[in-house]
Parts: sequence; structure tokens; C-alpha cells
Amino acid sequence: MTENLNNSSNSQKAMLLLNAARLQHRFLNEYIYSYPESLWLEAENLWDKLNFPEIVKQRLRKLLDRNWAERETERLQKSGINFVSANDKEYPDKLRNIHNPPIGIYINGKWEKFTESNSIGIVGTRRCSSYGRHVAYSLGEALSIEGISVVSGGALGIDAAAHNGCIKTGGATVSVLGTGINLVYPQKHKDLFKKITENGALVTEYPFGVQGNPWHFPERNRIIVGLSDRLVVVEAPVDSGAMISARLALEAGIEIWSVPGQITDKIAMGTNKLLRDGANVLADISEFIEIVGGAGNQFLLPFSNESAKNTITGSERTILQILSQSGNKTVDDIMAESKMSLQQVQFCLSSLIASEFVFLSGPGRFSASG
Repeated sequence: MTENLNNSSNSQKAMLLLNAARLQHRFLNEYIYSYPESLWLEAENLWDKLNFPEIVKQRLRKLLDRNWAERETERLQKSGINFVSANDKEYPDKLRNIHNPPIGIYINGKWEKFTESNSIGIVGTRRCSSYGRHVAYSLGEALSIEGISVVSGGALGIDAAAHNGCIKTGGATVSVLGTGINLVYPQKHKDLFKKITENGALVTEYPFGVQGNPWHFPERNRIIVGLSDRLVVVEAPVDSGAMISARLALEAGIEIWSVPGQITDKIAMGTNKLLRDGANVLADISEFIEIVGGAGNQFLLPFSNESAKNTITGSERTILQILSQSGNKTVDDIMAESKMSLQQVQFCLSSLIASEFVFLSGPGRFSASG
């Protein structure tokens, strides 16, 4: 029994060290799993034998000289944080399918609730529109009602809206951080992070105390993707972290959904590009929930009259007036009456359908909802 405990302790210590040294997953070897203490007993000889990169060997030397692993283990024990490594049964199988999966992840919260359900990743820009915020919040809420977990990055904007929507109805949401597990970034999300741990979890690959360096956030996006069965991009400029997530999802063979946006808005250029390149169109939350959850329950976007007015553009208002006067019109009818291009009409219709102002009244025909 003592020997098993020691081996378990040595295994965690080895994985903590390799994770902190930023070793790539592909260098892990069965020998390390079987004899974890060899990492420091054989040290340089083993590292050379396994072709560890020089930068990793330098980091390992410094960590071992400082007895870092022992201190990190103490921090874990005192804080109640868990560390799940690639050789633990709790490590998510789907996380192994991404490029360079993390050697381990720190977890604060109720991880078992997340692992027991399907999960949808929701990503987007920090500088989102009120429309994008409403959509992300409503998606989080609808998925929670359906019993599907929400994965996002805990950032301002779309991430926070998706987390909050899920939390509202008691759902399990996971936030993948770009900092150490004991840090709050941004600071204004202290209460949000606390709520997440009550029914979901905070997750990161970075050790205690690691600050949010700029490159950590695009780097952590692969974990968001790896924990998701599908990925939804709500609003994203072309050169954004959310688009990095979409590319990683494509590489991992994960289904991508994109919310249409106005073609003149920079924050929607990335999402519209995804649609052009073949992403699934998320233009109706009820339909999306029916597809991913199989329940077919109806869910309406919770727009107040005032916020609804603020989200409608001039072009959308023109189309809504046309359909309000006489519905059951085709796209060609709308183009002729509005003098708009095909692409402009399609994007406006997608936005109006998503906000429940317009509905499909027949094959290829549209009407105003009220």
C-alpha cells in the first residue's frame, strides 16, 4: 500500500514537473509512466535518451534545484485544487485528440458534473456588440436547460455572457484560463469565477501564480476546443483568438457553428468568413438546441423591447417593415422591394431570424413574427 502511494505521489510530481517545463505531450514515454522517479533519479541521462528539447532540460534543472514540485504539491493540498495528468483516468479522452494536448490540467470546482454531460464551446470577441452578448447569453441559458455544458475562456464579452447564461439556470460551465488557477483575470470576474466553481470548474494548464502573458490566451484555446463536442463562434474579427479556436477545431475534426453578422462590422468578419468557408449557420437557437440536444424544445432570445430596437440596423428595419406589411415573401421578393443585394438580404434575414423577429413561413419564404 505504501509503495502504491509513493508511486502515485511520484507520478504526480513527475507530471507537474513536465507540465511546468512545457514539455510537449508527444515526448511522454511509457517508461516515465512506469518509473516516474526516473525523471529526477536518472535526470540528464533520461532526458537525453528521450530527446527532450534543450529549453525543457534547462527548465527541469531549475525546477528540481528549487524543489518546486514538492512546493506545488503542498499548494494543491492546501487549496483543494486538483491536478489531472495525461496518465490519470479522469483526464478527458477528447482532450487527447487535439494537437499537443496538455500534460496536465489544474481543476478548481465540480469537474465530475462536466464530464457527465456533452459540452459546447462558445467563443468570441471581448469587444462584442449588445446583439452578440445577448446571443451568447441565450445560448448558454438554452444549453444549460438542455443539460449540455458550456465551455469558454472566462474573458470579457462573449465568454462572460455564455458563462452567465449557463449559470442562470444552474448549468455546468467550464472556464479555461490563461493564468495560474489561483489568479483572477480579468479582476472584475472574481464573482463570476466563484459562481463557476459552484456548479462547474475553472481549468488551466498553468501552475500556481503564473500571470496572464499575452501568448497564453491563444495557447489555451486548444484546450477549449479539446473539451468541446462542438464549437460555436458568436462574434469574431478575422485576426482574433476565436478564429484560432475555429482553426484548431477544424484540424481536430470538431463541428463548427457560426452566428451570422452584419457584413460591415469588423467584429463579424471572422464569423461571416467561417460561414463562407462552410461552417454551420446558427441562425435559430431552438433549431440548434434540437440538433445538439435532440429535444426540440422552443427557446426564445430574451430581448426586451428596448434592447431589441437597439440591435436592429437600418437594413434590417427595412426588411422587417416589408415583411410586416405583407409576409410569406421569398428572398427575390425582398431584394426587389428593398433594392438590396442577395448577400445583404441573407445576412439581415439571418440576424432577424436569430432574434425571433422573422420566421420561415414556408419553403424559402419569410414572414414577420409580430
